[in-house]
Amino acid sequence: MVALIDHSSEINLMSMDFYKKGKWLINTKHRWKIRATRGATEELHGACLNVRVEIGDVEIDQHFFV
Repeated sequence: MVALIDHSSEINLMSMDFYKKGKWLINTKHRWKIRATRGATEELHGACLNVRVEIGDVEIDQHFFV
């Protein structure tokens, strides 16, 4: 089973492995970074826009950062 989990955060993140399985279109022309609570920063690979998420009979499009 493959799943994305909603942690009620302001942004949605997915792993590179999950992105590769989904084969979504991705925008990699950016300079986005994410900062962890301990102060470390990491560059994000890109953003997948309008990823269709289905939970039961509810469907919604969400943006995810990889």
